[in-house]
Amino acid sequence: MVLPRSFPRASHTAGSTYARGHCAQLGAYAVLSDPAFAGKLPLFGGVEKSRFRRQVVPGDVLELEVTLGRMSARAGKGSGRAHVGGETAAETELLFVFADA
Repeated sequence: MVLPRSFPRASHTAGSTYARGHCAQLGAYAVLSDPAFAGKLPLFGGVEKSRFRRQVVPGDVLELEVTLGRMSARAGKGSGRAHVGGETAAETELLFVFADA
């Protein structure tokens, strides 16, 4: 998502978009790759400790890293980082709950 009106001289991607959205999608993919969670739908339960370290501008290559932490049959926790050129652009902790799909 590019927001040209937020910074008139330079377009950028909103930090919340890549920290929560993209990392959450990657985390959901990782969770659903585990047969133990077949038929489940991971939903946002919360976002904690989000930090934005640098702007992401058009043309940047965004690399995502997600680590799954504590998980139970009903909920889980993970952390995500977004990198540009080896530099951390954002990091966050995600909480999620499972619903039947």
